[in-house]
Amino acid sequence: MQPVSCNTQTAYKWGEGGVGWPLVDTGGPKVALARGMALHIPPGTDHAITNESSNEIQFLVISAPSTRSDRREIVVKK
Repeated sequence: MQPVSCNTQTAYKWGEGGVGWPLVDTGGPKVALARGMALHIPPGTDHAITNESSNEIQFLVISAPSTRSDRREIVVKK
């Protein structure tokens, strides 16, 4: 286990004007999806959606069982 700080981790943009630093880098695989593609993420798998393009994205989440109360939503004001 190694301590981390903003001096040892690479920062990323978060929301409108926010900056974040990862506390844990699991080294998980990246999967690139194109328009119209889908991806099954098994239950209990940590995951995140990132947009590495300059285009706006939209995505649909379908969960079973319900994911009520297990996520945090970030609202980006334009």
